[in-house]
Amino acid sequence: YWNYQIFDIDSLGYGPPLNKYDSCYISKDTLVNGYTYFYLTHGSPLTLGNDIYNKWLRDSLHYLVDIAGNIYFSSEDFDNVLYTQAATNETDTIFTQERKMTDKDATTNTPAGSFITSNCRTIFTIYTAGLPQEKKFSHRRYARNIGIVSGTLPFYASSIRYEERRLLRYHLK
Repeated sequence: YWNYQIFDIDSLGYGPPLNKYDSCYISKDTLVNGYTYFYLTHGSPLTLGNDIYNKWLRDSLHYLVDIAGNIYFSSEDFDNVLYTQAATNETDTIFTQERKMTDKDATTNTPAGSFITSNCRTIFTIYTAGLPQEKKFSHRRYARNIGIVSGTLPFYASSIRYEERRLLRYHLK
């Protein structure tokens, strides 16, 4: 399991801890096409039961992938885009997202300590009629043999602030 404390982050990347917490844990596993997948369950009321956050995942060489083959992390591939998506309506593109590994072997500080991490960064390009394109960034920082030690929570496109969860404690078997 992993327990996180939530921080209110400003546009410069700083902010205080909030009296909010999140958790996740591996609740079960299953065999699909000869591969073992583990079900990552988020325990907060915001994410409990929400398939956007609860996923079947497995290790595929140096990639973390879901059942559909979407890549969430790579410990070695810092050159290629891991995932792209465009959200559209009938007439326009609302936003695009592009996921890629960055910041290999960076130090990330959390309430649980300092960790050497790699960052799976998602760039959201937001399109608003009549305005210049805006870019927002989401981060998931992974530490070897531990998992996610910090990560950006979902945000509103119009907000300059966001919330980030940082590892408070964890237990691995």
